[in-house]
Amino acid sequence: MAGTVGVVLGITLAWFVFERTESGLDTASTLSPLPTPMDEPEPTAAPSRSLADIAMVADDFERNAGLYDLIADASAARIEGLLGEVPTLPSTPHRYDVARVLYIRFAALDPQAAVDHVIESDGRPSWIVAVYRAWAHADLDAAVAHAATLARTARMHAMRAFIDLDLPDWRLEAIAKQLDGESMIAAIRRQEDQRRDAEDYASAWQSALDMEGQGRFGRLANLAHAWATENPVAAMEAAAAIDGFQLSQMIQSIAFQQWAADDASAATAWLAEQDRTTNVRSLTYGLMRSLTRQGITHAIAFIDTMPQHLRSHAEQGLIQGLQPYNTNLGNDDVEALINWHGTLEPARRHGLAGILATGLANHDPDRALDWVASIEGREREQAMTGLMARLASNDLAMAKGMMERIEDRDLLVAAARAVANAEAMHAPRRTLQWASLLPNESARIEAVSAAFGRWSNGDPDAATRELLYLPSGAYRDAIVARVAPVLGFEERFDLLEQLFESAESAGTRRQIGRMLYYHFTETDPRRAADYRQYGPES
Repeated sequence: MAGTVGVVLGITLAWFVFERTESGLDTASTLSPLPTPMDEPEPTAAPSRSLADIAMVADDFERNAGLYDLIADASAARIEGLLGEVPTLPSTPHRYDVARVLYIRFAALDPQAAVDHVIESDGRPSWIVAVYRAWAHADLDAAVAHAATLARTARMHAMRAFIDLDLPDWRLEAIAKQLDGESMIAAIRRQEDQRRDAEDYASAWQSALDMEGQGRFGRLANLAHAWATENPVAAMEAAAAIDGFQLSQMIQSIAFQQWAADDASAATAWLAEQDRTTNVRSLTYGLMRSLTRQGITHAIAFIDTMPQHLRSHAEQGLIQGLQPYNTNLGNDDVEALINWHGTLEPARRHGLAGILATGLANHDPDRALDWVASIEGREREQAMTGLMARLASNDLAMAKGMMERIEDRDLLVAAARAVANAEAMHAPRRTLQWASLLPNESARIEAVSAAFGRWSNGDPDAATRELLYLPSGAYRDAIVARVAPVLGFEERFDLLEQLFESAESAGTRRQIGRMLYYHFTETDPRRAADYRQYGPES
Protein backbone atom coordinates (compact mmCIF):
# COMPACT_ATOMS: atom_id res chain seq x y z
CA MET A 1 0.00 0.00 0.00
CA ALA A 2 2.78 2.40 0.90
CA GLY A 3 4.52 1.65 -2.39
CA THR A 4 1.41 2.39 -4.37
CA VAL A 5 1.00 5.74 -2.63
CA GLY A 6 4.60 6.58 -3.39
CA VAL A 7 4.21 5.78 -7.07
CA VAL A 8 1.08 7.89 -7.39
CA LEU A 9 2.69 10.78 -5.55
CA GLY A 10 5.74 10.59 -7.78
CA ILE A 11 3.67 10.61 -10.95
CA THR A 12 1.67 13.58 -9.72
CA LEU A 13 4.77 15.63 -8.92
CA ALA A 14 6.32 14.79 -12.26
CA TRP A 15 3.17 15.91 -14.06
CA PHE A 16 3.15 19.15 -12.12
CA VAL A 17 6.74 19.98 -13.08
CA PHE A 18 6.13 18.96 -16.70
CA GLU A 19 3.08 21.15 -17.01
CA ARG A 20 4.93 24.18 -15.66
CA THR A 21 7.86 23.61 -18.07
CA GLU A 22 5.62 23.07 -21.06
CA SER A 23 3.74 26.25 -20.41
CA GLY A 24 6.97 28.22 -20.55
CA LEU A 25 7.03 29.01 -16.84
CA ASP A 26 10.39 28.79 -15.14
CA THR A 27 9.71 27.82 -11.56
CA ALA A 28 13.04 29.11 -10.39
CA SER A 29 12.46 32.53 -11.85
CA THR A 30 8.76 32.98 -11.22
CA LEU A 31 8.36 31.72 -7.64
CA SER A 32 9.38 34.71 -5.52
CA PRO A 33 9.93 34.50 -1.79
CA LEU A 34 7.07 35.37 0.61
CA PRO A 35 6.75 39.06 1.29
CA THR A 36 8.69 40.34 4.28
CA PRO A 37 7.01 42.20 7.10
CA MET A 38 8.13 45.44 5.45
CA ASP A 39 6.28 44.51 2.26
CA GLU A 40 2.93 43.62 3.85
CA PRO A 41 2.33 43.54 7.61
CA GLU A 42 0.95 40.31 8.97
CA PRO A 43 -2.49 40.57 10.54
CA THR A 44 -2.29 40.88 14.30
CA ALA A 45 -4.58 39.06 16.72
CA ALA A 46 -7.35 41.15 18.23
CA PRO A 47 -6.37 42.22 21.76
CA SER A 48 -8.13 40.35 24.53
CA ARG A 49 -10.76 42.30 26.41
CA SER A 50 -10.02 43.26 29.98
CA LEU A 51 -11.84 41.73 32.91
CA ALA A 52 -13.66 45.04 33.42
CA ASP A 53 -14.87 45.02 29.80
CA ILE A 54 -16.09 41.44 30.12
CA ALA A 55 -17.95 42.17 33.35
CA MET A 56 -19.96 44.87 31.56
CA VAL A 57 -21.39 42.39 29.02
CA ALA A 58 -25.03 41.68 29.85
CA ASP A 59 -25.47 38.56 27.70
CA ASP A 60 -24.43 35.49 29.71
CA PHE A 61 -23.14 33.53 26.71
CA GLU A 62 -21.06 36.39 25.32
CA ARG A 63 -19.71 37.32 28.74
CA ASN A 64 -18.65 33.77 29.59
CA ALA A 65 -17.14 33.27 26.12
CA GLY A 66 -14.97 36.34 26.62
CA LEU A 67 -14.02 35.18 30.10
CA TYR A 68 -13.08 31.68 28.92
CA ASP A 69 -10.91 33.23 26.19
CA LEU A 70 -9.18 35.45 28.74
CA ILE A 71 -8.32 32.62 31.15
CA ALA A 72 -7.83 29.73 28.71
CA ASP A 73 -4.06 29.61 29.17
CA ALA A 74 -3.85 31.45 32.49
CA SER A 75 -1.81 30.06 35.35
CA ALA A 76 -3.12 29.70 38.89
CA ALA A 77 -1.19 32.82 39.85
CA ARG A 78 -2.81 34.74 37.00
CA ILE A 79 -6.29 33.57 38.06
CA GLU A 80 -5.56 34.65 41.62
CA GLY A 81 -4.55 38.06 40.30
CA LEU A 82 -7.78 38.36 38.33
CA LEU A 83 -9.77 37.48 41.45
CA GLY A 84 -8.00 40.36 43.14
CA GLU A 85 -9.42 42.66 40.46
CA VAL A 86 -13.03 41.57 41.04
CA PRO A 87 -13.75 44.06 43.89
CA THR A 88 -12.67 46.91 41.57
CA LEU A 89 -14.90 45.87 38.66
CA PRO A 90 -17.83 48.06 37.56
CA SER A 91 -20.87 47.69 39.78
CA THR A 92 -22.87 45.38 37.54
CA PRO A 93 -25.12 42.47 38.52
CA HIS A 94 -22.67 40.15 36.73
CA ARG A 95 -19.61 40.77 38.86
CA TYR A 96 -20.27 37.93 41.28
CA ASP A 97 -20.76 35.49 38.37
CA VAL A 98 -17.40 36.50 36.91
CA ALA A 99 -15.78 35.57 40.22
CA ARG A 100 -17.58 32.21 40.26
CA VAL A 101 -16.19 31.29 36.81
CA LEU A 102 -12.70 32.39 37.86
CA TYR A 103 -12.88 30.18 40.94
CA ILE A 104 -13.94 27.18 38.84
CA ARG A 105 -10.87 27.67 36.62
CA PHE A 106 -8.68 28.23 39.69
CA ALA A 107 -9.91 24.94 41.17
CA ALA A 108 -9.06 23.10 37.96
CA LEU A 109 -5.46 24.31 38.22
CA ASP A 110 -4.85 24.19 41.99
CA PRO A 111 -7.93 23.10 43.96
CA GLN A 112 -6.50 23.46 47.44
CA ALA A 113 -5.20 26.95 46.69
CA ALA A 114 -8.60 27.86 45.24
CA VAL A 115 -10.41 26.64 48.36
CA ASP A 116 -8.00 28.45 50.67
CA HIS A 117 -8.45 31.64 48.66
CA VAL A 118 -12.25 31.60 48.68
CA ILE A 119 -12.40 30.79 52.41
CA GLU A 120 -9.85 33.44 53.39
CA SER A 121 -11.58 36.08 51.27
CA ASP A 122 -14.95 35.30 52.89
CA GLY A 123 -16.38 34.40 49.51
CA ARG A 124 -20.01 33.83 48.63
CA PRO A 125 -21.46 30.38 49.34
CA SER A 126 -21.96 29.74 45.62
CA TRP A 127 -18.23 30.24 45.04
CA ILE A 128 -17.34 27.72 47.74
CA VAL A 129 -19.77 25.24 46.21
CA ALA A 130 -18.31 25.81 42.74
CA VAL A 131 -14.73 25.26 43.92
CA TYR A 132 -15.48 22.07 45.82
CA ARG A 133 -17.58 20.71 42.98
CA ALA A 134 -14.69 21.21 40.56
CA TRP A 135 -12.22 19.65 43.01
CA ALA A 136 -14.49 16.69 43.69
CA HIS A 137 -14.73 15.91 39.98
CA ALA A 138 -10.95 15.56 39.90
CA ASP A 139 -10.29 13.96 43.30
CA LEU A 140 -13.31 13.33 45.50
CA ASP A 141 -11.37 11.85 48.43
CA ALA A 142 -8.98 14.80 48.62
CA ALA A 143 -11.86 17.30 48.42
CA VAL A 144 -13.76 15.57 51.22
CA ALA A 145 -10.67 15.31 53.41
CA HIS A 146 -10.01 19.02 53.03
CA ALA A 147 -13.66 19.93 53.65
CA ALA A 148 -13.50 18.08 56.97
CA THR A 149 -11.00 20.70 58.21
CA LEU A 150 -13.35 23.64 57.64
CA ALA A 151 -15.61 25.46 60.07
CA ARG A 152 -19.18 24.17 60.21
CA THR A 153 -20.75 26.78 57.91
CA ALA A 154 -18.14 26.27 55.21
CA ARG A 155 -18.46 22.48 55.58
CA MET A 156 -22.16 22.82 54.88
CA HIS A 157 -21.43 24.67 51.64
CA ALA A 158 -18.92 21.98 50.66
CA MET A 159 -21.47 19.30 51.43
CA ARG A 160 -23.86 20.93 49.01
CA ALA A 161 -21.22 20.58 46.30
CA PHE A 162 -20.90 16.85 47.01
CA ILE A 163 -24.67 16.44 46.84
CA ASP A 164 -24.59 18.01 43.38
CA LEU A 165 -22.45 15.09 42.17
CA ASP A 166 -25.36 12.62 42.41
CA LEU A 167 -23.26 10.11 44.33
CA PRO A 168 -24.72 6.82 45.54
CA ASP A 169 -26.55 7.19 48.84
CA TRP A 170 -24.05 5.02 50.71
CA ARG A 171 -21.17 7.21 49.52
CA LEU A 172 -22.96 10.43 50.34
CA GLU A 173 -23.87 9.19 53.82
CA ALA A 174 -20.25 8.22 54.43
CA ILE A 175 -19.15 11.72 53.43
CA ALA A 176 -21.78 13.25 55.71
CA LYS A 177 -20.48 11.21 58.62
CA GLN A 178 -16.94 12.35 57.84
CA LEU A 179 -18.10 15.95 57.75
CA ASP A 180 -19.75 15.75 61.18
CA GLY A 181 -23.16 14.16 61.29
CA GLU A 182 -26.11 12.94 59.32
CA SER A 183 -28.23 15.89 60.48
CA MET A 184 -26.19 18.12 58.20
CA ILE A 185 -26.90 16.10 55.09
CA ALA A 186 -30.58 15.85 56.01
CA ALA A 187 -30.81 19.64 56.23
CA ILE A 188 -28.89 20.15 53.02
CA ARG A 189 -31.00 17.60 51.21
CA ARG A 190 -34.10 19.53 52.19
CA GLN A 191 -32.52 22.71 50.90
CA GLU A 192 -31.38 20.96 47.74
CA ASP A 193 -34.86 19.60 47.12
CA GLN A 194 -36.17 23.15 47.25
CA ARG A 195 -33.37 24.35 45.00
CA ARG A 196 -34.03 21.63 42.44
CA ASP A 197 -37.73 22.37 42.54
CA ALA A 198 -36.83 25.98 41.81
CA GLU A 199 -34.29 25.23 39.08
CA ASP A 200 -36.68 26.84 36.65
CA TYR A 201 -37.34 29.84 38.85
CA ALA A 202 -40.00 31.35 36.62
CA SER A 203 -42.12 28.18 36.73
CA ALA A 204 -41.56 27.69 40.45
CA TRP A 205 -42.46 31.33 41.05
CA GLN A 206 -45.73 31.00 39.19
CA SER A 207 -46.56 27.86 41.15
CA ALA A 208 -45.90 29.73 44.40
CA LEU A 209 -48.13 32.61 43.28
CA ASP A 210 -50.93 30.13 42.64
CA MET A 211 -50.72 28.76 46.18
CA GLU A 212 -53.23 29.66 48.88
CA GLY A 213 -52.85 29.97 52.62
CA GLN A 214 -49.93 30.84 54.86
CA GLY A 215 -47.49 28.65 52.96
CA ARG A 216 -47.61 31.02 50.00
CA PHE A 217 -45.55 33.73 51.66
CA GLY A 218 -42.93 31.28 52.91
CA ARG A 219 -42.56 29.71 49.48
CA LEU A 220 -42.20 33.08 47.76
CA ALA A 221 -39.70 34.25 50.38
CA ASN A 222 -37.53 31.14 49.96
CA LEU A 223 -37.64 31.42 46.17
CA ALA A 224 -36.81 35.14 46.26
CA HIS A 225 -33.82 34.47 48.48
CA ALA A 226 -32.52 31.63 46.27
CA TRP A 227 -33.25 33.41 43.00
CA ALA A 228 -31.45 36.54 44.19
CA THR A 229 -28.24 34.55 44.64
CA GLU A 230 -28.40 33.44 41.00
CA ASN A 231 -30.11 36.28 39.13
CA PRO A 232 -30.97 39.18 41.44
CA VAL A 233 -32.37 41.42 38.71
CA ALA A 234 -34.88 38.76 37.64
CA ALA A 235 -35.79 38.12 41.28
CA MET A 236 -36.46 41.80 41.88
CA GLU A 237 -38.58 42.12 38.73
CA ALA A 238 -40.64 39.08 39.70
CA ALA A 239 -41.16 40.38 43.24
CA ALA A 240 -42.19 43.82 41.97
CA ALA A 241 -44.85 42.22 39.75
CA ILE A 242 -46.65 40.50 42.66
CA ASP A 243 -50.24 41.63 43.14
CA GLY A 244 -50.68 43.19 46.56
CA PHE A 245 -48.55 46.17 47.59
CA GLN A 246 -47.52 44.93 51.03
CA LEU A 247 -46.62 41.40 49.91
CA SER A 248 -44.69 42.74 46.93
CA GLN A 249 -42.65 45.08 49.12
CA MET A 250 -41.85 42.36 51.65
CA ILE A 251 -40.64 39.93 48.97
CA GLN A 252 -38.65 42.65 47.23
CA SER A 253 -36.98 43.44 50.54
CA ILE A 254 -35.98 39.79 51.04
CA ALA A 255 -34.50 39.52 47.54
CA PHE A 256 -32.74 42.87 47.72
CA GLN A 257 -31.13 42.28 51.10
CA GLN A 258 -29.71 39.02 49.78
CA TRP A 259 -28.36 40.85 46.75
CA ALA A 260 -26.94 43.63 48.92
CA ALA A 261 -25.20 41.08 51.13
CA ASP A 262 -23.63 39.47 48.05
CA ASP A 263 -22.69 42.62 46.12
CA ALA A 264 -23.68 45.96 47.62
CA SER A 265 -22.18 48.00 44.78
CA ALA A 266 -24.10 46.17 42.07
CA ALA A 267 -27.30 46.36 44.11
CA THR A 268 -26.80 50.11 44.55
CA ALA A 269 -26.15 50.63 40.83
CA TRP A 270 -29.43 48.90 40.03
CA LEU A 271 -31.32 50.79 42.72
CA ALA A 272 -30.07 54.13 41.42
CA GLU A 273 -31.77 53.48 38.08
CA GLN A 274 -35.19 52.70 39.53
CA ASP A 275 -38.20 54.99 39.41
CA ARG A 276 -38.04 57.17 42.49
CA THR A 277 -41.76 56.72 43.11
CA THR A 278 -41.22 53.04 43.95
CA ASN A 279 -40.04 51.74 47.31
CA VAL A 280 -36.50 53.04 46.80
CA ARG A 281 -36.35 54.36 50.36
CA SER A 282 -37.21 51.06 52.03
CA LEU A 283 -34.81 49.16 49.76
CA THR A 284 -32.04 51.63 50.60
CA TYR A 285 -32.76 51.04 54.29
CA GLY A 286 -32.36 47.31 53.66
CA LEU A 287 -29.08 47.91 51.87
CA MET A 288 -27.71 49.86 54.82
CA ARG A 289 -28.84 47.20 57.29
CA SER A 290 -26.76 44.69 55.37
CA LEU A 291 -23.78 47.03 55.36
CA THR A 292 -23.97 47.86 59.07
CA ARG A 293 -23.73 44.16 59.84
CA GLN A 294 -20.33 44.29 58.16
CA GLY A 295 -19.30 47.29 60.26
CA ILE A 296 -20.47 50.83 60.95
CA THR A 297 -17.32 52.46 59.57
CA HIS A 298 -17.63 50.39 56.39
CA ALA A 299 -21.24 51.52 55.99
CA ILE A 300 -20.34 55.18 56.57
CA ALA A 301 -17.61 55.01 53.91
CA PHE A 302 -19.99 53.34 51.47
CA ILE A 303 -22.47 56.24 51.63
CA ASP A 304 -19.89 58.51 49.99
CA THR A 305 -19.84 56.22 46.93
CA MET A 306 -23.61 56.31 46.44
CA PRO A 307 -25.54 58.50 43.98
CA GLN A 308 -26.60 61.78 45.54
CA HIS A 309 -30.34 61.09 45.41
CA LEU A 310 -29.93 57.92 47.50
CA ARG A 311 -27.77 59.41 50.24
CA SER A 312 -30.50 60.89 52.43
CA HIS A 313 -32.25 57.51 52.53
CA ALA A 314 -28.90 55.82 53.17
CA GLU A 315 -28.12 58.15 56.07
CA GLN A 316 -31.41 57.30 57.75
CA GLY A 317 -30.87 53.62 57.00
CA LEU A 318 -27.42 53.79 58.55
CA ILE A 319 -28.86 55.02 61.83
CA GLN A 320 -31.35 52.16 61.74
CA GLY A 321 -28.27 50.04 62.49
CA LEU A 322 -28.57 51.31 66.06
CA GLN A 323 -31.90 49.56 66.54
CA PRO A 324 -32.09 46.82 69.21
CA TYR A 325 -31.81 43.93 66.73
CA ASN A 326 -28.22 44.96 65.97
CA THR A 327 -26.35 43.56 68.94
CA ASN A 328 -22.88 43.82 67.38
CA LEU A 329 -22.39 47.53 68.01
CA GLY A 330 -19.55 48.53 70.27
CA ASN A 331 -18.43 51.80 71.81
CA ASP A 332 -16.26 52.55 68.78
CA ASP A 333 -19.30 52.22 66.53
CA VAL A 334 -21.29 54.66 68.67
CA GLU A 335 -18.45 57.19 68.59
CA ALA A 336 -18.05 56.72 64.82
CA LEU A 337 -21.72 57.58 64.31
CA ILE A 338 -21.54 60.62 66.58
CA ASN A 339 -18.44 61.90 64.77
CA TRP A 340 -20.03 61.23 61.36
CA HIS A 341 -23.17 63.16 62.34
CA GLY A 342 -21.01 66.15 63.24
CA THR A 343 -19.57 66.28 59.71
CA LEU A 344 -22.95 66.63 57.98
CA GLU A 345 -24.43 69.83 56.59
CA PRO A 346 -26.59 71.67 59.16
CA ALA A 347 -29.87 70.75 57.46
CA ARG A 348 -28.98 67.06 57.41
CA ARG A 349 -27.72 67.18 61.01
CA HIS A 350 -31.04 68.63 62.13
CA GLY A 351 -33.06 66.04 60.26
CA LEU A 352 -31.11 63.10 61.66
CA ALA A 353 -30.47 64.24 65.24
CA GLY A 354 -33.66 62.81 66.69
CA ILE A 355 -33.24 59.50 64.87
CA LEU A 356 -29.64 59.17 66.00
CA ALA A 357 -30.51 59.99 69.62
CA THR A 358 -33.28 57.40 69.51
CA GLY A 359 -30.84 54.78 68.29
CA LEU A 360 -28.17 55.70 70.84
CA ALA A 361 -30.73 55.22 73.60
CA ASN A 362 -30.83 51.53 72.74
CA HIS A 363 -27.12 51.02 73.34
CA ASP A 364 -25.66 53.65 75.67
CA PRO A 365 -28.20 56.01 77.32
CA ASP A 366 -25.60 57.86 79.39
CA ARG A 367 -23.42 58.57 76.35
CA ALA A 368 -26.52 59.58 74.43
CA LEU A 369 -27.56 62.11 77.07
CA ASP A 370 -24.06 63.59 77.20
CA TRP A 371 -24.05 63.90 73.41
CA VAL A 372 -27.44 65.62 73.25
CA ALA A 373 -26.36 68.10 75.93
CA SER A 374 -23.21 68.91 73.94
CA ILE A 375 -24.73 69.66 70.53
CA GLU A 376 -25.86 73.10 69.45
CA GLY A 377 -28.51 74.49 67.17
CA ARG A 378 -32.06 73.53 66.36
CA GLU A 379 -31.42 69.82 66.58
CA ARG A 380 -30.84 69.85 70.37
CA GLU A 381 -34.50 69.70 71.38
CA GLN A 382 -35.34 67.29 68.58
CA ALA A 383 -32.55 64.99 69.75
CA MET A 384 -33.68 65.20 73.38
CA THR A 385 -37.24 64.35 72.37
CA GLY A 386 -36.09 61.28 70.45
CA LEU A 387 -33.78 60.15 73.24
CA MET A 388 -36.27 60.46 76.10
CA ALA A 389 -39.16 58.99 74.12
CA ARG A 390 -37.14 55.85 73.45
CA LEU A 391 -35.82 55.68 77.03
CA ALA A 392 -39.37 56.00 78.38
CA SER A 393 -40.46 53.21 76.08
CA ASN A 394 -37.56 50.99 77.18
CA ASP A 395 -37.45 51.83 80.89
CA LEU A 396 -39.79 54.53 82.22
CA ALA A 397 -38.15 54.72 85.64
CA MET A 398 -34.72 55.21 84.05
CA ALA A 399 -36.04 57.99 81.82
CA LYS A 400 -37.56 59.86 84.77
CA GLY A 401 -34.38 59.41 86.77
CA MET A 402 -32.16 60.73 83.98
CA MET A 403 -34.25 63.92 83.80
CA GLU A 404 -32.67 64.92 87.12
CA ARG A 405 -29.32 65.28 85.31
CA ILE A 406 -30.65 67.79 82.76
CA GLU A 407 -29.74 71.37 83.67
CA ASP A 408 -30.72 73.22 80.49
CA ARG A 409 -34.30 74.52 80.73
CA ASP A 410 -35.23 73.98 77.07
CA LEU A 411 -33.85 70.44 77.11
CA LEU A 412 -35.68 69.70 80.35
CA VAL A 413 -38.97 70.88 78.84
CA ALA A 414 -38.42 68.67 75.77
CA ALA A 415 -37.59 65.70 77.99
CA ALA A 416 -40.66 66.23 80.21
CA ARG A 417 -42.93 66.41 77.16
CA ALA A 418 -41.47 63.22 75.67
CA VAL A 419 -41.72 61.20 78.88
CA ALA A 420 -45.27 62.38 79.59
CA ASN A 421 -46.39 61.54 76.05
CA ALA A 422 -44.95 58.04 76.34
CA GLU A 423 -46.52 57.22 79.72
CA ALA A 424 -49.88 58.94 79.18
CA MET A 425 -50.69 56.66 76.26
CA HIS A 426 -51.26 53.91 78.84
CA ALA A 427 -51.75 55.63 82.20
CA PRO A 428 -52.76 59.31 81.93
CA ARG A 429 -53.80 59.73 85.59
CA ARG A 430 -50.51 58.31 86.84
CA THR A 431 -48.66 60.57 84.41
CA LEU A 432 -50.48 63.60 85.79
CA GLN A 433 -49.51 62.67 89.33
CA TRP A 434 -45.84 62.54 88.33
CA ALA A 435 -45.93 65.60 86.08
CA SER A 436 -47.65 67.82 88.66
CA LEU A 437 -44.73 67.31 91.06
CA LEU A 438 -41.95 68.37 88.69
CA PRO A 439 -40.01 71.20 90.36
CA ASN A 440 -39.39 73.22 87.20
CA GLU A 441 -42.55 75.16 86.31
CA SER A 442 -41.97 75.17 82.54
CA ALA A 443 -41.33 71.43 82.52
CA ARG A 444 -44.35 70.87 84.78
CA ILE A 445 -46.73 72.78 82.48
CA GLU A 446 -45.36 70.98 79.41
CA ALA A 447 -45.66 67.52 80.97
CA VAL A 448 -49.16 68.10 82.38
CA SER A 449 -50.32 69.51 79.02
CA ALA A 450 -48.87 66.51 77.18
CA ALA A 451 -50.66 64.13 79.55
CA PHE A 452 -54.00 65.90 79.09
CA GLY A 453 -53.46 65.98 75.33
CA ARG A 454 -52.86 62.24 75.15
CA TRP A 455 -55.82 61.59 77.41
CA SER A 456 -58.03 63.77 75.21
CA ASN A 457 -57.17 61.58 72.22
CA GLY A 458 -58.62 58.53 73.95
CA ASP A 459 -61.27 59.87 76.33
CA PRO A 460 -61.87 63.59 75.74
CA ASP A 461 -64.83 63.81 78.14
CA ALA A 462 -62.89 62.43 81.11
CA ALA A 463 -59.82 64.47 80.25
CA THR A 464 -61.79 67.73 80.01
CA ARG A 465 -63.59 67.02 83.29
CA GLU A 466 -60.27 66.44 85.06
CA LEU A 467 -58.75 69.53 83.48
CA LEU A 468 -61.59 71.75 84.71
CA TYR A 469 -61.04 70.47 88.26
CA LEU A 470 -57.71 72.30 88.32
CA PRO A 471 -57.72 75.66 90.11
CA SER A 472 -58.46 78.50 87.73
CA GLY A 473 -55.71 80.89 86.85
CA ALA A 474 -52.65 81.26 84.63
CA TYR A 475 -51.44 77.69 85.26
CA ARG A 476 -54.70 76.12 84.08
CA ASP A 477 -55.01 78.55 81.18
CA ALA A 478 -51.55 77.57 79.93
CA ILE A 479 -52.61 73.92 79.92
CA VAL A 480 -56.00 74.68 78.33
CA ALA A 481 -54.24 76.51 75.48
CA ARG A 482 -52.18 73.39 74.72
CA VAL A 483 -55.09 70.94 74.98
CA ALA A 484 -57.56 72.96 72.86
CA PRO A 485 -56.05 71.98 69.45
CA VAL A 486 -56.39 68.30 70.39
CA LEU A 487 -60.11 68.69 71.08
CA GLY A 488 -60.48 70.59 67.81
CA PHE A 489 -58.81 67.74 65.96
CA GLU A 490 -61.20 65.32 67.67
CA GLU A 491 -64.07 67.63 66.59
CA ARG A 492 -65.29 68.00 70.18
CA PHE A 493 -66.38 71.61 69.86
CA ASP A 494 -68.84 71.16 72.72
CA LEU A 495 -65.87 70.57 75.02
CA LEU A 496 -64.00 73.48 73.43
CA GLU A 497 -66.85 75.75 74.46
CA GLN A 498 -66.45 74.56 78.05
CA LEU A 499 -62.75 75.40 77.94
CA PHE A 500 -63.53 78.80 76.41
CA GLU A 501 -65.89 79.62 79.26
CA SER A 502 -63.32 78.51 81.86
CA ALA A 503 -60.39 80.48 80.45
CA GLU A 504 -59.46 83.73 82.16
CA SER A 505 -56.57 85.01 80.05
CA ALA A 506 -57.41 87.06 76.97
CA GLY A 507 -54.90 85.16 74.85
CA THR A 508 -56.39 81.74 75.63
CA ARG A 509 -59.95 82.98 75.04
CA ARG A 510 -58.90 84.52 71.72
CA GLN A 511 -57.22 81.28 70.59
CA ILE A 512 -60.24 79.06 71.40
CA GLY A 513 -62.76 81.70 70.27
CA ARG A 514 -61.18 81.82 66.80
CA MET A 515 -61.35 78.02 66.51
CA LEU A 516 -65.05 78.11 67.43
CA TYR A 517 -65.76 81.00 65.05
CA TYR A 518 -64.32 79.13 62.05
CA HIS A 519 -66.17 75.95 63.00
CA PHE A 520 -69.58 77.57 63.44
CA THR A 521 -69.17 79.74 60.33
CA GLU A 522 -69.35 76.52 58.33
CA THR A 523 -71.88 74.64 60.48
CA ASP A 524 -74.10 77.16 62.33
CA PRO A 525 -73.75 80.82 61.26
CA ARG A 526 -76.10 81.94 64.02
CA ARG A 527 -73.79 80.62 66.72
CA ALA A 528 -70.75 81.92 64.84
CA ALA A 529 -71.98 85.41 65.67
CA ASP A 530 -71.21 84.72 69.35
CA TYR A 531 -67.51 84.48 68.46
CA ARG A 532 -67.30 87.09 65.69
CA GLN A 533 -65.08 89.29 67.80
CA TYR A 534 -62.42 86.57 67.61
CA GLY A 535 -62.59 86.23 63.81
CA PRO A 536 -59.86 87.30 61.39
CA GLU A 537 -61.19 90.86 61.13
CA SER A 538 -61.01 91.46 64.87
